[in-house]
Amino acid sequence: MKILILSALALLLGCCGEKSGPSNPERTERWQSEELTGHRYELTDGDIVQIFTFFKEGAVAATLGTKSGPQTGPLLTWKIDPGGVLVIQDSLGSTFFRIVKIRAMDGQVITEVAGETKTYRKTVLPGRTPGR
Repeated sequence: MKILILSALALLLGCCGEKSGPSNPERTERWQSEELTGHRYELTDGDIVQIFTFFKEGAVAATLGTKSGPQTGPLLTWKIDPGGVLVIQDSLGSTFFRIVKIRAMDGQVITEVAGETKTYRKTVLPGRTPGR
């Protein structure tokens, strides 16, 4: 039941099923594990809530939902694929997000998720050294 609810929420947020690469690979940058580990990324666009807190062990704590509606807080896993794309999956290996980095600047990261451009605010976790 828990997986069914999480899957339904993921479909509502438009985050699943994107298997292809970026729409314009020439304008992308590769993710590096050091810029993820010990950092929090929070979506700044619209009513959708996507907050990811990355840990070195390949775990990512997520908060997903809408600002005016339900939210969930699954523990997911992350990896960087051979093309430099960030892949966030559930414990069964189902891909929930494929996040392509376009560019990082001034504490924000411009990305492409499921064909849409999205901006995340990047912060260092309190008491953590980035990359550890």
